[in-house]
Amino acid sequence: MRLLSSFLLILVSASAQEFTTYIGDGSPYRTAAMTTDAAGNTYLAGARYLNVPGLAGDPLPDVFVAKVDRTGKLIFDVTFGGKGADTPTAIALDPQGNVYVAGSTTSPDYPRSNALVYFPSASPAGFITKLSPDGSVILYSTYFNASIVALATDPAGNLYVAGSALACSFPNTAKLPPLDFSCANYANSLVTAAFVTEISPDGGSILYSGLIAGGDVTCMQHPFLSCGTTGLTSAVSLAVDPSGNA
Repeated sequence: MRLLSSFLLILVSASAQEFTTYIGDGSPYRTAAMTTDAAGNTYLAGARYLNVPGLAGDPLPDVFVAKVDRTGKLIFDVTFGGKGADTPTAIALDPQGNVYVAGSTTSPDYPRSNALVYFPSASPAGFITKLSPDGSVILYSTYFNASIVALATDPAGNLYVAGSALACSFPNTAKLPPLDFSCANYANSLVTAAFVTEISPDGGSILYSGLIAGGDVTCMQHPFLSCGTTGLTSAVSLAVDPSGNA
């Protein structure tokens, strides 16, 4: 597999191109997600592939987070990760300018600070990391036992996370709609549901967590599936309105 050693960022307006710039160094970079703030700065998250001497196969990725101002000047570019493959999938900003990045990791030593989940239940696992506005400090960092595809924040600084999770082991907090199937009615423990979770600004508590999945599949409905299984459900995007509704 061929990897580029940097990536090209192009920002255009309705009337004219504002700037075009490369971001990267001697290592291969792949961007995965981007967002902007009210001042016109651009934030990017992706994988930086480290060339480790003696390592067989493809190089292992670490997380990179970069900030570029409205003129194309690089403000910061930070890299972090563990001994495995750390691959971002989403990025978001809160009203204070703190940067959230999330994705998947196979690292047993992924950086953790004020973690909700200190040890993952499987590999790969999800991760969530919150950085200070200048990218210099990890404010909190945690494993998360789900596949994360989207992040969002509300005016109070709460974080919302969405993706897919194992339906019968992921928490579904009180007052949220119950699942439309019983885990006791099927044998396939790998059935997934879409999830949305709200986390407090300090990362210390889950404010709510809910799952969305379909009902049990019968043999008459799908003769090629085992009786009592369910389909696979995943969230693919997420948005939060000013009132905090996800």
